[in-house]
Amino acid sequence: MRWILSLFLLLFVNTSLLCAQDSLKSAVTLQVGMNNLDFQTGIGYTYSWDRFQTLSSIELGINRSVFQGRIFPRLTIGGAYKLVTKKKFYFGPMITLSHSILKVNKQSTHVTSWNELYAGARMELGTKWRFIYSMAAGWQNERYFNTYLNRTSGVNSVGFNVNLGLAYAW
Repeated sequence: MRWILSLFLLLFVNTSLLCAQDSLKSAVTLQVGMNNLDFQTGIGYTYSWDRFQTLSSIELGINRSVFQGRIFPRLTIGGAYKLVTKKKFYFGPMITLSHSILKVNKQSTHVTSWNELYAGARMELGTKWRFIYSMAAGWQNERYFNTYLNRTSGVNSVGFNVNLGLAYAW
């Protein structure tokens, strides 16, 4: 978890140094989405320069956080390349790295965590106010405490993510 947080902070420092030019754009995003773990809602932040875009977001799982009463956060960082650029339309590939963590239950000290590495496509429509749609799939690793073996175990699988968002750019 510490390396994800460190990478998240490094991304902000790195992009603020790289983005000291006046041609760069920042945007704050409100987004909802779904993946094979839960429905997610959260906020995001992006830096854009030329055709490159850095992405970062923090989300909460709706089912587990609201209906089950267990906090289910998800941190995501990534990048996108604007392959097709028109006046009010952007489309291109993206890659994201996410980390989620969930406490098994209120009595247990054990947590389950997921690392996700996805590749997909991102579309933006608009100028100052933007509609965002992204879709990705890829590798997902689940780490959990195995009570039978009395140690942490893991499993790899294929995962997916679909997001809709509304961004304000400045």
